[in-house]
Amino acid sequence: MKNKILVFVMMFSLMFTSCSDNFLDNDPTSKIDGIYAFKNEATVDAYRIGMYSQLAYRSNGALYTLYLPLLGDILGEDMVYGNQWYKSYAGEYTFNVDANNSGPWHLWSQAYYSVEMCDNLINRDLSKVKGLSSNKANQYKAEAMVIRAMVLTDIARYFGKAYREDKKYMANPYVDKLLYDPKDPDNITYTKRTSVEDIYKKAIADIKKALELGLKQITKNSDAAFITEQSAHAILARLYLDMAGEVGGAEERVYLPLAKTEAKDAMAGRKLMTQKEYWNGGLSTFNSESILTFQIDKNKMAKWRVFHSFHDNYDGMGDDFVADKRIVENNKWFKTIFKDVTSDGAKVEMAFGDMRKAFFVGEVIAWHKVEKRNVPLTYTGLMSAYDEFNGSSFKTMLKSFVSLSMNPKEYGYYMYGKFPRKDKRMGGDESSNRGSLALGDYSYIRGSEMELIIAECNARLGINETEAISKWKSVASRMWYEGNVLEKNEMGGNDTSFDNVFSHELHYSGKELIDLILLERRKELLGEGHRFRDILRLGLGVDRLLPETGHYGDGLIDIEANDSRLVFPAPQDECDANENITNGKK
Repeated sequence: MKNKILVFVMMFSLMFTSCSDNFLDNDPTSKIDGIYAFKNEATVDAYRIGMYSQLAYRSNGALYTLYLPLLGDILGEDMVYGNQWYKSYAGEYTFNVDANNSGPWHLWSQAYYSVEMCDNLINRDLSKVKGLSSNKANQYKAEAMVIRAMVLTDIARYFGKAYREDKKYMANPYVDKLLYDPKDPDNITYTKRTSVEDIYKKAIADIKKALELGLKQITKNSDAAFITEQSAHAILARLYLDMAGEVGGAEERVYLPLAKTEAKDAMAGRKLMTQKEYWNGGLSTFNSESILTFQIDKNKMAKWRVFHSFHDNYDGMGDDFVADKRIVENNKWFKTIFKDVTSDGAKVEMAFGDMRKAFFVGEVIAWHKVEKRNVPLTYTGLMSAYDEFNGSSFKTMLKSFVSLSMNPKEYGYYMYGKFPRKDKRMGGDESSNRGSLALGDYSYIRGSEMELIIAECNARLGINETEAISKWKSVASRMWYEGNVLEKNEMGGNDTSFDNVFSHELHYSGKELIDLILLERRKELLGEGHRFRDILRLGLGVDRLLPETGHYGDGLIDIEANDSRLVFPAPQDECDANENITNGKK
């Protein structure tokens, strides 16, 4: 029982020999008991690095680089397991989860490991630590408070009902103090579940107090590896958005203005990626819109147990994770035009539209069926196409896309173009061009989400719809390619600009505008682990029975918004360790 939340004696295995903001330059040394981790500035610095590092690095997968982003989409309807699925998380995917499933256990155990590290730092008297300034002590405590709030609200979305549905529902415990005496670790306090409402209240109070204590601001992109003022405001924006509930709900006029304010504060000093930055793998590393990003080092990661591995279409995790084919093949989602025309006796390829469409790669390319299926793109060519930003590479990808002919064993499309290996190389043979399997940072919070929160709040409140449309357009138009002059002429002189193609949408109002913004959010954040959160807060349910869906077998389900299967049970190991945690009436 030593590794349970209530009987866990903390041994800090993520201590580092030296400390700097680039914590991935440091190597682990040895385990250090918590009693000795606060002796001087160097040990406190190391402890703080370990507090972040354990969120991103675990041999069996970490909370924020595997379990939360993966489950956040597995439980939705837009991502599908492909034909190489080894059936891990089969219970979660089919909403047949009991207390012995690995999903609840991984979320719960890793969350409370993190919370205990935070509580150790928050509740320590750091005033007598040799060499540690009061400003740094306050900053570290503030960061720990935000991490604790973030972790406990993130898992509350799995172990509790949606705030809009039943905020009195008893979810996971909000543990804000050490449950044992460091000098007498066998003397344990057994805690109880906390209501969803109190979890949110405590988290908001924690974050506000952290902002008062003092957090740094993002001044360079890599600062997003740590909790900052911007990420604290972004987490508050998410919480208030959850509390606002579904469109037209009783609480939206209370909480949407708060969510909007926090989202605007989160964008301080941040700006959206450019089209070129996005196309060239911006989401696999720190970028101009990074607000909170979990950094991955190829020498420390478990390459088959990280986020990018599940989106890698060559030799990534066997549990293929693909975008549902109905989304990709429906031109209403990502509008594109590709055709061949004859100009001066020569055949010319013409294209315009949403460049995000070219992020998708059919399962056929991944399994060496390219030549057999007449797909004009090798894997090396696929990786190279994203390295060169121009209309030609966009057309190359679209040509490969339209040449695909999905067969019954292929359920969707990889998203390699959105999450490429960040060290992919140009030139050489295929083996030297691949880069490192699964190597890529995970953007947990980024500017596009905040811009769309602002847009959604305005549209739902029926105020400042001009700003709502402007924010929507800033995200939706960024990846629009309208072709060159020759292409436009050969297409019959059509105006292929974003403003012309979306001339009606630019004047939407009311429900049409709300639906437009929510769809853009769904498109822009596709595959990033946020869909389940939107399903819960908006009361949507999970509908996988739509026409042309790639879901199959037990995954073909339609779950109503308030179905009890949307709530995970507490892990059985936790119930065995603590009589106050049960999976009966909660």
